[in-house]
Amino acid sequence: MIRSSRFDAGLTEVVYTVPKPDPAMRGPGGEAPSVRRLASLPFFRYPECRLALPNPPISANALHDFRPTLVHAAARSTSAWPASVTAESTSLPLVVSYHTHFDRYLPFYNVQWMVKMLWRYINWFHRSRSALVDLKDKGWDG
Repeated sequence: MIRSSRFDAGLTEVVYTVPKPDPAMRGPGGEAPSVRRLASLPFFRYPECRLALPNPPISANALHDFRPTLVHAAARSTSAWPASVTAESTSLPLVVSYHTHFDRYLPFYNVQWMVKMLWRYINWFHRSRSALVDLKDKGWDG
């Protein structure tokens, strides 16, 4: 999920960029204007979990159209990488967070072979976007 925020005159607007659900699983009612859906595929062992297809042009257009003052990217998200690249290339502040302990539940789906690959991705994603690196560059020794 990508959360883009714009702060104007004390008001906060947020747009979420998330995977499109399976049409068969969609509930009644329309989509909120603050949600932008990306093409997605079901995770083969957990079809209810949709993986957004990374699409840098769509991420760039969504950020350009909304003109946020901040981008929040969840690293587990397949759409986090293109949105973070776009944010960095336009000098938008970027907040990256980690929420999921893959190594604890992937064995449940019998895909423990993915753990090492996912940790490499998470390590790469966070290392290149680390606030700690920025803070240490500015003299913080915490």
